[in-house]
Amino acid sequence: MVVDIGGQDSKVIRLDEEGMVADRLAGMVHRVGLARDVVMTGGVSRNDGVRLSLERKLAPKVLVPSMSQYAGAYGASIIAHESAARDR
Repeated sequence: MVVDIGGQDSKVIRLDEEGMVADRLAGMVHRVGLARDVVMTGGVSRNDGVRLSLERKLAPKVLVPSMSQYAGAYGASIIAHESAARDR
């Protein structure tokens, strides 16, 4: 596991060099089935090391939408809004 802590704008760049996180994600994907295209969302999707490791295990390219770290919160807010509208 490699963690980059240098520089003022530094981020964790390679967290999954050994593929531990990608192994777990690949296991989940194989249980539900793999589609042709792989899109990764959630906070970990912003980690290039995990994404690259997952690409090596699953697909030629793992797509990461802009602002993918907010996908779960966005979906939850839509569900909450629809639920509140039904309850009125």
